[in-house]
Amino acid sequence: MGGERRSVAGRLGIHRPLFPFTHETPDRLARFRHLTRVLRGYIDEMDFPVSPYDAMMLLVPPESMQILTPGELENLLI
Repeated sequence: MGGERRSVAGRLGIHRPLFPFTHETPDRLARFRHLTRVLRGYIDEMDFPVSPYDAMMLLVPPESMQILTPGELENLLI
């Protein structure tokens, strides 16, 4: 995300990150929200499209991975 020139050579897989602390602490929801704000802030700072982040966070659980097709990748980066 942070590269000046971005390209994909090979396969690109996405999945929601595993946040182990969210299962054990009473403030897990606040910590999860903070982490998502930090990630979204980084994406905005890097001027990266937000759609890959949304797909990652909403569609693919941490224990799985979705390999993006060239068409899916193109659609996410528009």
